[in-house]
Amino acid sequence: MDLTQAMEIYKRKRIIFAYLVYKKYVLKNKRRYWVHPFTNLRLTKGLFYTYFENLRERPDKFFNYFRMSIKTFDELAVKISMKIKSTDTHLRLSIPPLEMLAVTLRYLDSGCDQIDLHLTYRIGHTTIGKILRKVCNAIWEVLHEECFPELTTNR
Repeated sequence: MDLTQAMEIYKRKRIIFAYLVYKKYVLKNKRRYWVHPFTNLRLTKGLFYTYFENLRERPDKFFNYFRMSIKTFDELAVKISMKIKSTDTHLRLSIPPLEMLAVTLRYLDSGCDQIDLHLTYRIGHTTIGKILRKVCNAIWEVLHEECFPELTTNR
């Protein structure tokens, strides 16, 4: 066997090896579900859809759950909803701003972890993290000047 044949065989082996590594990677990281069946029931069994309206009917319970009044919650929702609103696609419905705010406030006031939120609100755990960052950034953008005015020499 001469050098060119050996190089050709080596090249083929490398291509086959790269293909096998690629196939192993694709099979390992292949999703089982587009939307997990557990989170797919969010609209019927998620905490926001089963509990939120009942809380709004009882202001004392609403305050205990979210640590703010219904009026304050609604004002905050109006202020940030345009910044956090997502658009629906033909594949799935987006999470509404009220639900995003409810998830974030629950995270901030109760100290529960993101897995608890994932299980109770039936939203994907990576989506929970994205929602928390998005809503917290929106709250900061909208309220930081009102709540934390710039310090001057007079203050």
